[in-house]
Amino acid sequence: MTSLLDRLRADHRNFAFLVKAVEAALKRFNAGETPDYGLLLSAVEYLHDYADQQHHPAEDIVFKRLKRCAPGEAESCGDLLSDHQRLEVLTERFLAMLREVLADGTVARDDFDREAFAFLDAQRKHMRAEDARFFTAAERALTPRDWEELALEARSRPDPLFGARAEARYAALRHAIDALARETGV
Repeated sequence: MTSLLDRLRADHRNFAFLVKAVEAALKRFNAGETPDYGLLLSAVEYLHDYADQQHHPAEDIVFKRLKRCAPGEAESCGDLLSDHQRLEVLTERFLAMLREVLADGTVARDDFDREAFAFLDAQRKHMRAEDARFFTAAERALTPRDWEELALEARSRPDPLFGARAEARYAALRHAIDALARETGV
């Protein structure tokens, strides 16, 4: 296994945890409680900033290599590049809606729910598909030399939330995640 593939899989575990946290906040909202919109916004901003700007481009590099080296394996993964673009659009729309809510704008509850659950559903389905097909295909088809070259090509900045030290803008979110992890034993 390669360190790049390990990093991509670890990112998915982290993203899944955030998706669950966003979903829990939305369930509180739908139960008539007020979720912590600041933390909710931070979680979605992180997914936009890190997943869409760092993680998905790294996966795109791996996918392009897979298409070149093992087209049949790549074909079984679907169109990852289009999926990443679609996810970014959904994330941006939900992020804009959250920012509108925080700016005391008027957002219809049905519209908010529709965007929120479209965002969550797409995130979950995408990660499941990549975990089941893409990562397995890439691991099976790519050589150690491919992985070395890909790791150099896919260099990214450290994870601003789950890295060794959370960036200041994500400090409150990291604190909440750490507390939740202690409470749940995750």
